[in-house]
Parts: sequence; structure tokens; C-alpha cells
Amino acid sequence: MSETNATEPVRPGTRIRPGAVVEAMALSGIDRSASLGAALRQLRAAAASLGMTTDEYVVSTVAHALEHQPTVCPRCHGGIPTDDKVGLHPGARSRATEERDIEVCSRCGEHEAFHPVPVAEWPVDPAAEASLIRLLLNPVHEPSHQERNGGGA
Repeated sequence: MSETNATEPVRPGTRIRPGAVVEAMALSGIDRSASLGAALRQLRAAAASLGMTTDEYVVSTVAHALEHQPTVCPRCHGGIPTDDKVGLHPGARSRATEERDIEVCSRCGEHEAFHPVPVAEWPVDPAAEASLIRLLLNPVHEPSHQERNGGGA
């Protein structure tokens, strides 16, 4: 199968990655809560207004977004979505802002689920964050009064 960029026409057999249609809808401001039929009609109308087929529109919209997608996590300075898959797909949306409008790497997205850090305190040390998360997930067991005095658990 051939790859494509935003300027060449879409040919049969062109790879459009999974989720590209949904991303194109979101990037085009199409309401994702609308029925699938209504959303596809809006997508087709957007494509037609630019003289494109729906496939061409999806590829060009997603390609444009990928060209402007951040590749360095502002929270830890790692790669987005991961160090070994930089730019392959979008990362997580940070929980540090109410709008969730900052893209971070997958690791930071997971860390923020357990330990949100305000943007003002970025960048964070990924190793220290990982240690803290391990501690939060596996707390040190403090023996109860009974256990300390020879009683059962």
C-alpha cells in the first residue's frame, strides 16, 4: 500500500490509519455526538466545499494536524506519544488544565491520573514521578497495633 501526503490525490489502496475519520471530524469541528450519518454528511460537505473527495479531505486534514502535532512533551520533555514512537499518533491530554488543551506523552498522561502537577511546576523529573506513582500504587504496610504486639493480622 502506498503512503500519501496532503498534496497528492488519494489513490485506491492508500493507507488511512484507524481513527483518521474521527480525527478529521474533530479537527473540522464536526459534532461527534451527532448521529454517524449526520457527521458523515457534514464531513462530505466540508470536503465538497474544498473540491475534494471525502478520502482526500480526511487524509489532508489529518496530515495537516500531524505536521503541527507537538513531538516533545512539555511536562517531562520526553517524546509524544512515547520516546520510541515519536509522532506516530497523538499523546494524552493533560489533566493540569480544565480545558485539557495541552498534549503530553502517554507516560505523563498516566502519571497525571494519579498525581496531577500544576503547569507552573513543569517540567517534572520522570524518574521521580515514576517512584512516586509506584509508592502511591503500592503503599508501605504499617503494622497495626495488634500485629506489633503479637496479635493476628
